[in-house]
Amino acid sequence: MTLTLQRFATTLIIGLCTAPNFVGCDFINSASEITFGAGSLPSLEQAMEYPSVDQLVGLDQMEEIAGLPASLNQGTMAHLVGALGVGGECGRNLDLSDGELGSSVLAAEFELAACTKDQRCADLCPPDFLGLNARTRLEAIVMQASQAKEISQALSKDSAEAIVQIRFQMRALEFYQGLDEDREITNDHIRDFEMMLGTPGEESILFLGPQDLHKIRESSVATSNKEKMARFERYELPREHPVTKKIINDILEGNDVIISVEQKFKIGRESLYDLRLSPAGIYQSIQPEVVINAIEAATSTLSDF
Repeated sequence: MTLTLQRFATTLIIGLCTAPNFVGCDFINSASEITFGAGSLPSLEQAMEYPSVDQLVGLDQMEEIAGLPASLNQGTMAHLVGALGVGGECGRNLDLSDGELGSSVLAAEFELAACTKDQRCADLCPPDFLGLNARTRLEAIVMQASQAKEISQALSKDSAEAIVQIRFQMRALEFYQGLDEDREITNDHIRDFEMMLGTPGEESILFLGPQDLHKIRESSVATSNKEKMARFERYELPREHPVTKKIINDILEGNDVIISVEQKFKIGRESLYDLRLSPAGIYQSIQPEVVINAIEAATSTLSDF
């Protein structure tokens, strides 16, 4: 349907909704929503591997340390805690931006703290928690400026209200270890999971919690025909939140749309020996969606004629 035809059709709908004794406009408004998502916008599919243990602790692989494997990369999370202690450190913060993370990724970092009874680490660890306290952060372009301009062309500069939803399909969110046929999902070992979602210049919003980690995993491995039609969980950003408003403004201005995805989680001491360090990491598949109300859009653009 061309833009001109869209305007004609929407003008007809507006006329019907304003006509005396016409009912059903709520249905028409909902039915006239247009979603830009899969097929229009690329998904963010990213495997973010943990840094090697040698990167994390700064020790030479050939250096032998009592109680640790000859190669630290063959160790477990428990060995990592021990190696950090040997190195006299409680935690590390590493910039992973130079890794193989894809052209849309602007920044990536990994932070962790070994939480033991060492009081030097108290500031990095929650009270009464033993294990690993970790955080990952990924900043990426989820909509190129050219794609934002394609959407904004159907809107006027003053038609922010025509964009009624910014939402995301969460197709996968998996903590894993091993590769290919040896790949194992380790979500059950993750405690106190949180995902924060943000955009430059605005404070991030709490987007997902521990229950969502389980829910998204259940959807991604759905087996019945009905479940296979979905295979994702959909989450909407609050329309009036500053993050949402900034994303909408970037679309209207035809800018790159950038989001940051920050994940915080803990691995309890009881799970440390069950989790290997390499290869291991987090895989996520996120499909952004922009929902436009065609009536609102047409009202704003037709006012220019």
